[in-house]
Amino acid sequence: MIDLFSRWRKRSKLSVVPDVPKSIAEWFDRIGRTFPPPDGIVALNIGVFETPNGYTIYLTGSTEYDADSDDWACREDYAPKDRYFELPSEFTNGKDWQEVEKDLKLLIRNILSSDQFANNILARPEVFAIGFDDGNLTRLK
Repeated sequence: MIDLFSRWRKRSKLSVVPDVPKSIAEWFDRIGRTFPPPDGIVALNIGVFETPNGYTIYLTGSTEYDADSDDWACREDYAPKDRYFELPSEFTNGKDWQEVEKDLKLLIRNILSSDQFANNILARPEVFAIGFDDGNLTRLK
């Protein structure tokens, strides 16, 4: 996984704690190994929400996808046991929600394009999106 993170740091213009990309990649890996999505899941969504302690992301999946409506992400046909990941304060301190979302998009897009992620069962669905619960989704894959 070291290659993924050195490549990400080179591409990124962000000052992000190096352990954050690794932690999220390990979270994806753990979910893929311990609670893989069932057949028929065509889209995965990383939801983002603010908490009193910062920000948390979570993973869900759907058997439906509609490019014209984000409502597909409300279907939770797949909700892994370990679906929540609290973002470290070092990643979010001093940032507003738009900056957090921008940084997450870049970070997760790089994870999704890595050789390491290609071997994860979570790479199978055609669609991978991200967005705040009360906002619009961005398709990353």
